[in-house]
Amino acid sequence: HTSHLFEMKDNAAFTLIELMVAMAVFAVLSVIAYGGLNNIIKTSEVVEAQAERLKELQIFMAVVQKDMQNIVPRTVRDELGDVEAEVKMPGGGARTIDFTRGGQRNLLKLPRSDMQRVGYELRENQLLRVSYMQLDRAPGTEPLEQVLLEDVQDWQIRLLDDKNNWHSVWPPLNQTGTTTSLMPQAIELELTLKDWGDIRRLIRVYDP
Repeated sequence: HTSHLFEMKDNAAFTLIELMVAMAVFAVLSVIAYGGLNNIIKTSEVVEAQAERLKELQIFMAVVQKDMQNIVPRTVRDELGDVEAEVKMPGGGARTIDFTRGGQRNLLKLPRSDMQRVGYELRENQLLRVSYMQLDRAPGTEPLEQVLLEDVQDWQIRLLDDKNNWHSVWPPLNQTGTTTSLMPQAIELELTLKDWGDIRRLIRVYDP
């Protein structure tokens, strides 16, 4: 009976060791599994963020291209009654570019023009689309501002004239030092994004 008792104790001790080893293995596997799952979750979050960023950029480019491809030769009057050129890009100012675009849809058949005055502006690392309901603005007219893209570090535009010369100011100066009223043939956009670096886009905007 005594030897049988010792045998039972030995078997119990061996079972306890097995249990401890199994728990240790399970703990190690749990840590490995958690680490792998955590990496998968982080990777998924990064992919989702990049996909959302790409979507924002695609929407921005689609809006800009639609606006600029529909530029029309129509001057406007500002709040002070001064005439603004069809396309206005003073260079170095807060507002990067202003222009008149056509093809504005009027699904409600409202008594308004199918043209619209549009501007693009970089402000506090946000690219804004600025538009007006009226072409010729009355004093106190407030624009509609829409943030199209964020985390933009820089925003440069060049316009191509009918002689294949690029300009960072529009209307460009002619040889006599005065401005000429003409339509650009193309617009080159260059964005510097905080996360994706430099992005360049060329848009044909006028077919004479």
